[in-house]
Amino acid sequence: MPKITVSYARKSRLSEMKISHFRGVDLSSPPAHVDSSRSPDAPNMMPDFSGKPVKRPGYAEFQDYGAKIYGVFPLNLSSGAKRVVHAGTGLYLDDPEHEIASDMNEAYSSAVQFGEKLWIFDRAHYRVLGSFENPDYDAGNPASEPYVWQLREASDFAYEPTVTISRDPDGGGTPYEPFNLIGGRFTDSFLATATATTYQLSYDGIEAGSTVVKKLGASSTAKNKVWLTLAEGTDYTVDTALGQILFASAPGVSPVTGEDNVVVSTGKTIPEYVAMIAGCRVCTLFGTEGAENRVFAAGNPEYPERDWYSQMDNPAYFGETWYADLGAGSSRIMGYSHVGNLLAAHRENAEGNGNVILRAGEISEGETVFPVTNILKGPGAVCMRGFASLGGEPLFLTGEGVYALTEKDTTGEKYAERRSFYIDKALASSGNLAGACASVWRNFCLLSVGTRLYLLDGSQRDYTSGEPYSSYQYECYYWENIPASVVWAENEDLYFGGEDGRVFRFDLADADDGTDGYYQDCGAAIEAHWDLPVPSGDDFYADKALRYLAVQLEPHPHTSVKVEAKIRGVWKTVWQQSAVFRYFKWPALSWPAFVWHCDDGARTFGRKRLLPRLDKLSVRIGNDAAGEPFGLYAVALEYTESGKLNT
Repeated sequence: MPKITVSYARKSRLSEMKISHFRGVDLSSPPAHVDSSRSPDAPNMMPDFSGKPVKRPGYAEFQDYGAKIYGVFPLNLSSGAKRVVHAGTGLYLDDPEHEIASDMNEAYSSAVQFGEKLWIFDRAHYRVLGSFENPDYDAGNPASEPYVWQLREASDFAYEPTVTISRDPDGGGTPYEPFNLIGGRFTDSFLATATATTYQLSYDGIEAGSTVVKKLGASSTAKNKVWLTLAEGTDYTVDTALGQILFASAPGVSPVTGEDNVVVSTGKTIPEYVAMIAGCRVCTLFGTEGAENRVFAAGNPEYPERDWYSQMDNPAYFGETWYADLGAGSSRIMGYSHVGNLLAAHRENAEGNGNVILRAGEISEGETVFPVTNILKGPGAVCMRGFASLGGEPLFLTGEGVYALTEKDTTGEKYAERRSFYIDKALASSGNLAGACASVWRNFCLLSVGTRLYLLDGSQRDYTSGEPYSSYQYECYYWENIPASVVWAENEDLYFGGEDGRVFRFDLADADDGTDGYYQDCGAAIEAHWDLPVPSGDDFYADKALRYLAVQLEPHPHTSVKVEAKIRGVWKTVWQQSAVFRYFKWPALSWPAFVWHCDDGARTFGRKRLLPRLDKLSVRIGNDAAGEPFGLYAVALEYTESGKLNT
């Protein structure tokens, strides 16, 4: 019988990967499971206006305030916008040379603009920044300014409420307006009697020398009231401890039947009340039917679940009773979101997971009220500066990632609209979410965590995400070497401030003029690359050899590409190219980068036989040269599978 020999050898098979549509990074999946349109790692890349990944711009020092940046706020005036910077103990207007105050609290601050003034909470004070009349103005001096910028205590403008009307001399009466928490004065209005000489005020412990007493004159009529100011020490004395006005003779009944005829205005500061508002850490504007005409403030560590609101159109009046305790535990209010006509207060980690409390603004029986309309379950907010609104959608940072609060959530029991699936694993491992800072620039929600800046791209949404309960995810990118304590945008410009007090601005203009400052961080090169997903091929266990690689790049007078591969766990350069992707342009003339051709269209170049047989193909395409832009338009690779891995 003839001998039969069976051969298990197999021919190598050619596979290919072509990518011309790019989306973002996927830092939450293993490299072999990442979609071909995404990258398992792409530091310092961002999408251009067509969605292609390009190297981020560099930054340069813009200003130096000499102390940690705790807050930066825009102040939009009819005369133009100004930048307000809180650095260390200083508050500055536009630049470090224009210091407005030097006694700010060294803690992250928050602010709201009302009219042409900025109302600022720095966790120790509640103050207002504005242009006020100059008490030293000299009209005869051309150099004298009629108005000067000042930071003043909000209490300087505090509304003095009439707390009681139709008050009897011995007390009682009708409550009219609540005591002002930030104020130092209140008024009582009395309906005097014929014989009483001792009049009890609503509060005791009043300030000496602060009292003003007025009496309705005997000739007064309903249409013509004449008020007489009485003299302390002659017409009356004050018992400050008991809060009593002691008249030398009885004021007598009112000359106008039924109307109060004695009004007492006096001073009383309650330090505990002042500290309630001054200790707040977050604030927003809200009102009835979604109007933004009241200041809401929260985050006082002594009252973690309480927030307060001001009078309509008056940030200097916080009524004694105008507050809400949003829970019965110690879970902190971390911030606010606006959802339609509702205000959402986000808590840190409430018992029972009811971390979002929704309120409406209504008029009930002539009074403004803010009733709770729903309590939603879900992860709690993890930091007080992790809130932003992207395209009208409120976003907030939790320990599980970035969530959105949508209008459809407001009628349910829980919210599940996660938006950051592709960077959630990286966020969770950062260990520094409590210090994160969110902002919005162009179509991006920016999230600064440590020295990384994450970008959630509002113009790219993925509706086939691995997060089953969310309708879509934002595509994401991230930048390295951004040591920011604060990040903000001014129109198209992007800035960040750091721990050392320096402010940096990203160079966003076209760099075709060859300016050296572009695409480098204060002179240092930016390493940017796009890792390709690891292809598994037809047989994941087969050896793979890279036979051909082609890249199409954004053309530029100064650009280059470096291709690396991971060989035995180490990234090694396998190919570099520059001249073929460059073109000649007079404004960008540089002899080291000189080329003859003037074709400024996208350029494609390829190489054969790049890598021998490996267990997997990990390919990186990037640029780490100082001053050079880099943009990836398309990439294609061909590889063969042959044999079986034999360890």
